[in-house]
Amino acid sequence: MRNPVPENEWTLLGKVVRTLAPTFKPRTNIHVPATTPAEAPTTERGEYLARYVANCVGCHTQRDPMTYKSIGPDFAGGIEMEPLPLPGADMGLWFTSPNLRPAAGSALSTPLAKHS
Repeated sequence: MRNPVPENEWTLLGKVVRTLAPTFKPRTNIHVPATTPAEAPTTERGEYLARYVANCVGCHTQRDPMTYKSIGPDFAGGIEMEPLPLPGADMGLWFTSPNLRPAAGSALSTPLAKHS
């Protein structure tokens, strides 16, 4: 049986991604723990969830837009996000991720470990 496969048809966005793709490098500095911390209210479990499961650090840490390397303290917020073009959305209203770092003397005053 023969099934003719048509040539690729690239949209403008597809052409841009295809052209720029070789400049992006995969992140190599991610070191996920070999074992999952116990399901208990511990700093280790919270750190594991915030870094590797929910990836809170991804949006709540300022990053270089080209390399995605951290350019600010972990969980300190500051990434600007443009609004989604949804009906009724104010396209001029951008969102900045908030600072999740604990305040000194608060219930969340345990310092966060610095990961590179």
